[in-house]
Amino acid sequence: GGIVGVMASGRGVEEWEPDAAADLWRPPEATWALAHLYTSVGVHGSGLAQRMLRAGLPSGEAAYLWCYMENPRALAFYARNGFAPDGLEVLCGPEWGDRVIARLVRPAA
Repeated sequence: GGIVGVMASGRGVEEWEPDAAADLWRPPEATWALAHLYTSVGVHGSGLAQRMLRAGLPSGEAAYLWCYMENPRALAFYARNGFAPDGLEVLCGPEWGDRVIARLVRPAA
């Protein structure tokens, strides 16, 4: 017993996004954003992340998220759910390890 996953979503762009992208910034072509979706390794493959994604993002609406480019498992999961990179990549900042993240967008159904 304990927390095995965390998810947060909502409408709008987060404050850090335009600053992180600087001269490359352009608004996403979506209004819903998935801010966080993390699950413990012990529940990978259980379908929990899929259920969380369905609960957090309205079906049929355009949505976007940011994903580490070095995370092939997450990139494959989001691709299966209709998300694709829109070409915007930034460094996430020192508090997150200065790693490359890409914006992924799911068009409206």
